[in-house]
Amino acid sequence: MRKLVLGLALAGTALATPALARDDQWYVEADAGAVKAENIFNLTGVGNAGVLKTKAGYDFGGIVGYDFGGFRLE
Repeated sequence: MRKLVLGLALAGTALATPALARDDQWYVEADAGAVKAENIFNLTGVGNAGVLKTKAGYDFGGIVGYDFGGFRLE
């Protein structure tokens, strides 16, 4: 599982690009990805143990911003 996560993280950094904008211009960024979490075990109390089963999912995000030259506002 670690090799898979590491491989996906490295692939994600190779494909990721920063939001490119000229000074004094608006810009838009969009991203999407897959999510796979492992099961979560709750062992906090005596006799109060449980398992939270997880499923594969997806993640979407976006940014709208303005580049002022020295800094950006998103």
